[in-house]
Amino acid sequence: MNLSAPFIRRPVMTIFVMLTIIVAGVIAFFNLPVSDLPTIEYPHIQITTSYEGANSEAVLNQVTIPLEKELTHVKGVQEMTSRSSPGFSSISLSFNLSKDMQEAIREVQTAINRADSSLPKELEHKPSYELQKNSQDPIMWIFLTSDHSSIGELRSYADAYILPRLNRIEGAAQVRVFGVEKSIQLYLNPELMALRQIGFNQVIDTVRQHTAQMPLGSIQTNSKRLSIEWPGTIKEAKDLENLKIDNSPIRIKDIGEVIEKSNGDQEFHFVTQDQTSLALIMGIEKVRDGNTVALAKAVRKVLTSIEKELPPSIKINLWFDKSIWIKESLVDIEWSLLFAFILVVLVIYLSLGRVSESLITSTALPLSLIGTLAVMYVAGFSLDLLSLLALTLSVGFVVDDAIVVLENIVRCQEKGLSRLEASLLGSKQICFTIFSMTLSLVAIFIPLLFMGGINGRLFREFSVTLAIAILVSGFVSLTLTPMLCSRFLSKHTKPTELQKKIARVNNWMVMLYGRTLKRCFHYPKSILAFAVACTVATVFLFSKLTVNLIPPEDRGYFFASVQLPSGMSPTNIKNEQKKFESLVQSNPNVENFISLNFDHGLGSFVRLKPLSQRRPQQEVINEIQNKIDAVPGTQAFIQPYQLINLDLDFEHAGQYQLVVKGLEFSDVNNATEKLVNSLQASPEIAFAQSSISNDSPMLIMNINEELTHKFGFNKKQIQELLQNAYGQTSIGSIQKGADQEKIHLQLLPDFQNHANAPNKLYLTTSDGQFVPLKAFADWQEKLGSFDMMRRNQLPSATIRFSLAPGVDPNKGLKRTEEITSNTLPTNINGELTGSAKTIASTIRDTLILLLAAAIVMYIVLGILYESFIHPLTILSSIPFAGLGGVLTLFLFQEPISIFSAVGFLLLIGIVKKNGIMMVDFAVDAQKQGMAPEQAIYEACLVRFRPIMMTTIAAIMGAVPIAIGFGDGAEMRRGLGLVIVGGLLFSQILTLYVTPIIYLTFERLFGSKHKL
Repeated sequence: MNLSAPFIRRPVMTIFVMLTIIVAGVIAFFNLPVSDLPTIEYPHIQITTSYEGANSEAVLNQVTIPLEKELTHVKGVQEMTSRSSPGFSSISLSFNLSKDMQEAIREVQTAINRADSSLPKELEHKPSYELQKNSQDPIMWIFLTSDHSSIGELRSYADAYILPRLNRIEGAAQVRVFGVEKSIQLYLNPELMALRQIGFNQVIDTVRQHTAQMPLGSIQTNSKRLSIEWPGTIKEAKDLENLKIDNSPIRIKDIGEVIEKSNGDQEFHFVTQDQTSLALIMGIEKVRDGNTVALAKAVRKVLTSIEKELPPSIKINLWFDKSIWIKESLVDIEWSLLFAFILVVLVIYLSLGRVSESLITSTALPLSLIGTLAVMYVAGFSLDLLSLLALTLSVGFVVDDAIVVLENIVRCQEKGLSRLEASLLGSKQICFTIFSMTLSLVAIFIPLLFMGGINGRLFREFSVTLAIAILVSGFVSLTLTPMLCSRFLSKHTKPTELQKKIARVNNWMVMLYGRTLKRCFHYPKSILAFAVACTVATVFLFSKLTVNLIPPEDRGYFFASVQLPSGMSPTNIKNEQKKFESLVQSNPNVENFISLNFDHGLGSFVRLKPLSQRRPQQEVINEIQNKIDAVPGTQAFIQPYQLINLDLDFEHAGQYQLVVKGLEFSDVNNATEKLVNSLQASPEIAFAQSSISNDSPMLIMNINEELTHKFGFNKKQIQELLQNAYGQTSIGSIQKGADQEKIHLQLLPDFQNHANAPNKLYLTTSDGQFVPLKAFADWQEKLGSFDMMRRNQLPSATIRFSLAPGVDPNKGLKRTEEITSNTLPTNINGELTGSAKTIASTIRDTLILLLAAAIVMYIVLGILYESFIHPLTILSSIPFAGLGGVLTLFLFQEPISIFSAVGFLLLIGIVKKNGIMMVDFAVDAQKQGMAPEQAIYEACLVRFRPIMMTTIAAIMGAVPIAIGFGDGAEMRRGLGLVIVGGLLFSQILTLYVTPIIYLTFERLFGSKHKL
């Protein structure tokens, strides 16, 4: 059966089919979303509960554990983690990627309802949950600065005039804001309160009465509706000072003071070489399937209009725009695609020597790519780095089918047939070969489609795009290519000088190959032994490769995190922030950076000068790292910021994670502390820190229940007293135009800056007497941990760590596992998680993936050839290609990454085409009565030219990726190197080993391999 015949005989139909593909592809190109990476939804649901006044243990036992018991019934949960902190519980559910999240939400809501009866009655609100959709980092960072306004005033302005406009932009998911709000701080003096017999509850009730806003209704007359309004008595912060407490003559200013300031002690700075400015930072996140480039363009347009309306004292700056990286990377890949296209066309021309034949074959390239774009649009894909990378790679082998078809038609024409007859006969002869090559190549992506985890989901779009391009190219090669040959194939008249030279070179190479192949037929055992040695060497050397899931890029941005000793005061943290800023600011390679402080440390997002004006990024990182490490009492971690960031946490340092679990918190805490010390002592580990801060200063309250009951107090009253005094409680708000300023209550700083501060606190008895807290309670200072973490309902701790510079990640993580195994007792378990777990199993998983791909191809080829043995012959070239890829990585000192792993997968799919072309011809020759040795010999000679052409074309398609153009090219370079090196190495060996294996199987089994 000739599938090409209808398209050859009906050229108008064929042209219209191709025009349809072109139109659909062009429309798709202009409508495909543009992003950095494929859309991946990280299925997480966060359940949070506020239990004010309760310590960590009370939150754990009364809130977290009851919720966990019910949440275990939710289906599809991969991992449940919880954190119990003073007054707050947080539970995170991570689901399988295949879980329907709407169903998950319903199940979570049902579980919360079931747990309601087990939760404390004092909870003001039920537990709330949130589906965390925004898995990606902000695509843009914007900041506001001012020489005259405070950070709180900047926040108020942004909330009123900037954030609403940014949130309305199509494609924006949310705007994340870093900067404390402006608020009113009501500081009270407990001594004056006791002297004037005023309690905290009286102050709170007074403020709430005068700031509460209630709907008062309306009056309907015959002609109009009159809404009833009661203007509040509190309009400004100074109005609070004159409020009379409980209608007494005592005013708030008599027992404290009111200050309008920012709420909180965090400060965010924008630092340049010359100055440091307070900054309000905003990060814009896109919707899950949004167009990054389009969103960035819309944001820039809105920012331009906002900038014109800003007060002179406020400046707005677009500091980081990820779409620039994306556009640069896309342009680089597009140039690589064009370069690959030119190289492939040149290879075809130099191989055939005729312009018409080169153009006929080359038409398969753009049509395959354009047709792929149409299918990508229907499948909901995007134009991103991986899909464009797939298109670039496909340039090297989508033309293979067209080359094989054309070469066979030309060979038929050289026997004296007309163009039409040669096209019909040649396409019929080669149809099954093309069918086998296409299906077996698509088959290698089946294991990748079922690859689990984020890496599998990340490369699913990549693999499907490649598979689509291969299928479309197979269709074009069996339809358009033979039709064009039947109409436009040049007549072989007097050859040109170039054609004569090409013919002489081809004939010389074929004759040389034929002579050497015959000699190899006399040494089958030696060649087979060499093949076995290559296979063993491939597996051995593969296990020795270094591993780095995402090779680092020099994008000129990095994030630095500094961990400070626990319990530092806000003032000391700010002092450390200034020191840290001066260290980074003094580096001549730094252009500017954003500096942040947290409760437990510092962080900076640093932008370096252009590459032409600075040293390489890693050298700058090492220099700054060494300076920070030299400061006593600090631990620093610096990580490059790039398009793909694994395990990057802006608030916690460390590149990798290790989880410690046990049955008791005390055992976990002790074991974790020992393990951190052991890791820090290892030369392979540069940084290690636990999530358990056992050195956090705590004030433990001891209440005498008998005396408490005697005075008529209860636990809740004592908790409310402490909360009102030290919890910075929000007790109301003032509406100021479009803004709403919250009123926060706390003690004056002099009464909350030492361990004996509770001595000044008083409670009011039922008969109005004031009793000091110290009359029935005492307290002591000790070290402990604020948070209690559980993972899958077991007490746990997380250790974040980084490897020393120059340490192979695979070896470093193995050493970490050894230290963990030797340090932890038998009742405590420690395991790597996140990217560390993936790296530790990368070599094994890659070998399994390649084995699975080989098995799938074996099954497909077995079905196509109705043979158990021929597929083994075809796949015999895989070890040589693998060895070539491994040796290339060693030569260029490239690690095995998720990109190079995919390169190996593609490599085995490409090299098996050579085997198919040989075996397919030999099988047909044997059916016509030719002896096995003569059949495979003829097959090798006849298919030598298309084999060389397709291999060189595939190499040329991967050369631009292996060379690496533009910023970020180092991340994907390993993929190109594996393909180029593997094909170069395997090409020569395959031409000799595959025929020997074919003959060996024929001698051993003959026709027995067919049932």
